[in-house]
Amino acid sequence: IRIAKNDQKVTRLIFRQQLIDVVSGIARLYYDLVSLREDVAVKQETLNAARKLYSDDQAQVEVGTLPQLELTRAQSLVASSELDLVRSQGLVAQQETVLKSQLARRGSGDEILKSVHIEPTDVIVIPASDTLPPVDDLVGQALVARPDLAQAVLQVTNGRITLEGSKNELLPELDLFGSLQTHGTIGSSSLAPSIPSPVTTPASATARIYEAGIQLTLPLRNRIAQADAQRDTLQVRQMQARLQQLENQVRVEVQNAYSALQVARTAYSAAVNSRQYQEQVLQADRDRLSVGATSNFFIIQDASYLAQARSTEVAARSTYIEAKVALDRAIGTVLENNHIDLDDAVRGVK
Repeated sequence: IRIAKNDQKVTRLIFRQQLIDVVSGIARLYYDLVSLREDVAVKQETLNAARKLYSDDQAQVEVGTLPQLELTRAQSLVASSELDLVRSQGLVAQQETVLKSQLARRGSGDEILKSVHIEPTDVIVIPASDTLPPVDDLVGQALVARPDLAQAVLQVTNGRITLEGSKNELLPELDLFGSLQTHGTIGSSSLAPSIPSPVTTPASATARIYEAGIQLTLPLRNRIAQADAQRDTLQVRQMQARLQQLENQVRVEVQNAYSALQVARTAYSAAVNSRQYQEQVLQADRDRLSVGATSNFFIIQDASYLAQARSTEVAARSTYIEAKVALDRAIGTVLENNHIDLDDAVRGVK
């Protein structure tokens, strides 16, 4: 009975772990889609800026204040910006297909998903700073919250219960028994010997027998029980070794996820600074161009660098949010952070 109850808990933990993996995977795919759509917006803004630059250069070429070569350079920037936009739009379409394939279920739902587009409602916002506890505290939290670790603990517990039963087969068995038996006879007697009467009264006599005893069984050279005990002992040790390996793996996963989040934070900060510096460079060159202190070539070059910097910033935001999801998975708090409750599902309540 104890093992059966633990097996029920193990089944729920397996379901919980599977759901954590599914939610984590869907979250990564979803944030990839959000990031790619943001990159499309960046590419569209870059294309609009390139077209405006081309229009301005064309006007200057027509009045003779700008050589034809600069217009060709601006046109090249427009073409490259259009190509980048088309590529980004293609990546969004591919990512949307991948996400819908993960969300689809067999039946009519698949046909519905084929004809719709996923419109993300979230915007990746990176907090100004990370308020994370020390990594040792996160490891301790993971050792308590991880369902795969709890599952391994229950398996060790079941192994110990099984081993306890196997060892009991090697012990002497003392049985106490007792019984009570009741024996009786039933007869009849008339009310008067000379007067017949249809009414008779039963007469009975009972006898009780009590029995008690003790039975002692001594197992001598029970090789089958000895082999079972040795086998269960080895299995428990193997389970304990796997549990220790899993605990070490959990520690490594949390530490790696924590480090990856810190690296993602640093990379995002660097990407933001790079984008801000590139904006300042572009604005400075525009001011210089207005007074004739530079050429249109540097404006085109600065615009290309700014587009790259903005795309890098978008990718850095995506990397950070995915690192955060990976850390939540390593700790085992994915469901809680996404407000998912399994109580109704476990009880079968819709």
